[in-house]
Amino acid sequence: MERYDLIVIGTGAGQNVASSAYSMGLKVAVIDKDPIGGTCLNRGCIPSKVWTTAADYVREAEAGADVGVHMRLERADYQLIRERTWEIVLDGREPMERGVAAAPNFDLYNDVAEFVDDMTLQVGKERITAEKIVIASGARPYIPPIEGIEEVGYLTNRNIFELEKIPSSVIIVGGGYIAAEFGHFFSAMGSQVTIVGRNPRLLKREDPEVSTAVLAGMARRMRVLVNFEALSASKEGDTRALVVRDRGTGKTYKV
Repeated sequence: MERYDLIVIGTGAGQNVASSAYSMGLKVAVIDKDPIGGTCLNRGCIPSKVWTTAADYVREAEAGADVGVHMRLERADYQLIRERTWEIVLDGREPMERGVAAAPNFDLYNDVAEFVDDMTLQVGKERITAEKIVIASGARPYIPPIEGIEEVGYLTNRNIFELEKIPSSVIIVGGGYIAAEFGHFFSAMGSQVTIVGRNPRLLKREDPEVSTAVLAGMARRMRVLVNFEALSASKEGDTRALVVRDRGTGKTYKV
């Protein structure tokens, strides 16, 4: 059984803890079942901001006429955007992989970890232990209890960046900043977008004035339903639909 001074589960923010410990001369192991770099690098902050940047250019070009600058937008090249997204992600990931591989007394386990005893983990076929173990495994997408959603199928941040083409229409369940980002991107790329949020406000954690302004801006380009709850999902051919309920009136609608 391999022994370490520190084991860190998760290579996102956990990598900062592991690197600091290693710089102090400790023997360190990091564990991650996914690619090194965590959510932010691989399927969160960084790829989403690449998409947001592309969408911003589209909307700025459209808004130019308001200040007297008339531009013609020929098309949005999603394949180039997709290639650029993964180039940036891999440019961040590969140096981390090389650095870990070259560092003595710093081991990366690319597998699922499970506690099997006090301070002892089973990682694949290996068992490792340490005086200190830090759990920095991050979070997973919350899948709301929508009837039929598993049969219909859905995307989350774990697979949305692997889309090979832009869909003609998108329904986004959620009214937070991630929903707003994806709504902004897909609408700018030409998709018909519907956002369904349970809270009476879009971006409920922001100041009410900010929430109101963002809702007004986004509603000009897509359908935004706030204070609505998704009840059930269905599919006909390649088309998916949701039955939603207005939490204020109790009425149901199909979107």
